[in-house]
Amino acid sequence: GQQRRVAKQDGVESPRTDDQAVSAEGRKQPEVKPVVEETTAPVEETTAPVEETAAPVAEAPDTTSNDPAEKSGAGEARSDETTDKPKKKGK
Repeated sequence: GQQRRVAKQDGVESPRTDDQAVSAEGRKQPEVKPVVEETTAPVEETTAPVEETAAPVAEAPDTTSNDPAEKSGAGEARSDETTDKPKKKGK
């Protein structure tokens, strides 16, 4: 069947220049040359090793707890259990 849309819409999907690179006003467009930055440094030196990137995560304090009262935030209100034992901090 025919499914083509013949209705012309203004300014939709129409290029600003024709095949000769002439704008609608008739002015010739300037030639665009891509600017490529030349770098002499190898990529290996600028990329951080995996060990250095993971180090801060490994040194983070252990915030997990087996006490359900501490997980809910009520552990600080209980004076009997929380003051007798120090908080868990692991490496």
